[in-house]
Amino acid sequence: MKQKQKRTKLKNRKLALTANEKSALIKAQKGETKTQILKRIQSILLKDKGWTHKAIAEQLGKGIGTISSWLELYEKEKLVGLLSWKYGGKKGKLSDEQIKQIKKRIRENPFTVAQEAVDFIKEKFEIDYHSKYMPRLLKKIVYPGKSPV
Repeated sequence: MKQKQKRTKLKNRKLALTANEKSALIKAQKGETKTQILKRIQSILLKDKGWTHKAIAEQLGKGIGTISSWLELYEKEKLVGLLSWKYGGKKGKLSDEQIKQIKKRIRENPFTVAQEAVDFIKEKFEIDYHSKYMPRLLKKIVYPGKSPV
């Protein structure tokens, strides 16, 4: 019950930006090119106008929890926090050693179809992948950090 009260309190809180804060957010918004950062800035500006978390979430195509997180981030770290992008991505299923073995297999005997790679990884490492995602995975393994084209 306490957790629900806390969430409700967070969703209903008011945000009153100073003129300087609002000006800094608008300036940052004009110069920003990353969509996710723009949405963060917009969420703060909309909350300042009195919008609810739900209305902001619907407008920006995000979840209410995401909006709450962005508001908390802004309250703690101000504009610097909103503009930072700390997402590191999902950790892969394969270890560096397993990737080396797959590269070796590709050099010696390239896979002809995605399912062949799926079967190899399943048999060798007991890791399941769907054949739909295998071409992208192999591209990452063979050409890390760059496009093969």
